[in-house]
Amino acid sequence: MLKPRYAFLTLLAALLLAGCAGSKEAAKAPHPLAGAWGWSVDTPQGVFTGVLTFTEVDDMLAGMIGADQTPDETIALEELMFDSEMSKVTFNYNSGDEFGIMNVTLTLDGDALNGVMNVIQFGVDVPMTCSRKMME
Repeated sequence: MLKPRYAFLTLLAALLLAGCAGSKEAAKAPHPLAGAWGWSVDTPQGVFTGVLTFTEVDDMLAGMIGADQTPDETIALEELMFDSEMSKVTFNYNSGDEFGIMNVTLTLDGDALNGVMNVIQFGVDVPMTCSRKMME
């Protein structure tokens, strides 16, 4: 049997170790949007495709969009918001002179994002679909 002094020290050591283990921050799950997504919109001018990338840095969500038609260009997403309760993501970006500002609203459903891209300059909504690209 342990002497009272040793029993106390053993209990104190166990409590300290448990406290240290409990104070370590649990591994944070990645943001549900984090990663690369292949996107597609079917417009009167034809089908456009590309890659949409979401990253989380210091609890801030950021994103970039690129089109397969212009593979060397990416555009930063602006006013990017994710409503986790509604599984909705909204953002806009400036695609340049030809189409101007695009407003996008998508709903997350597993490994798919579906919604609309609003081309403000033309007042047109076009369906937009995205699928998560798997890590290679």
